[in-house]
Amino acid sequence: MTQQQLEIYLKKIKRCKDFKYTIGNRKIGNDTLIFNMTTASKCPSAKLGLCQLDDPDQCYALKAEKFYPQSYPFRQCQARYWRNNTAETIARAIRAALKNHKKVKYIRVNEAGDMTSAACLEKIMQISAYVRGVVFYMYTARRDLVTKKALAIKPSNLIINGSGFMADNAFIIDGKTKYKCKMDCTTCTLCKTNGHKTISVKKH
Repeated sequence: MTQQQLEIYLKKIKRCKDFKYTIGNRKIGNDTLIFNMTTASKCPSAKLGLCQLDDPDQCYALKAEKFYPQSYPFRQCQARYWRNNTAETIARAIRAALKNHKKVKYIRVNEAGDMTSAACLEKIMQISAYVRGVVFYMYTARRDLVTKKALAIKPSNLIINGSGFMADNAFIIDGKTKYKCKMDCTTCTLCKTNGHKTISVKKH
């Protein structure tokens, strides 16, 4: 992307009034819609010391914001939209997006960043309750927010994978476990189903 193209792009998304999302990538596949609550640069879990990575520079999502100039402002815009709109408004926007992407079966929450507060967890629970017919799934290091009480009342189409702790599933780095991350979500549903599985992923 040239500097001129970047300036046009930044001007285009500056207002952040619309729901911004992406559809898949090389790892996740085109059956998944992705949106974020925060940027990787301002990840609350990293600031609280809850991230499994000792070195934040190892964060895959953070690398994208450093090396691709359009990535951070796009996610920043997503974060602003998340803060400024209600669960009902966001749910309507997701339903509208799904009408344009008939093949989407999954919604990945937070490819970058994490929940900032208990209000975020309550909000995504409300959204997934409003939008049925698809599976929402997310990874979070916020063990302080994902309580047994929250897990007991969340909608069944919301799957929470605990980063370093057990939620619906647990996700750990370089562990010796029965379940291994294939690094290819197009052929795997381990993280998209509730099974109290401990899934190991290689550090990347």
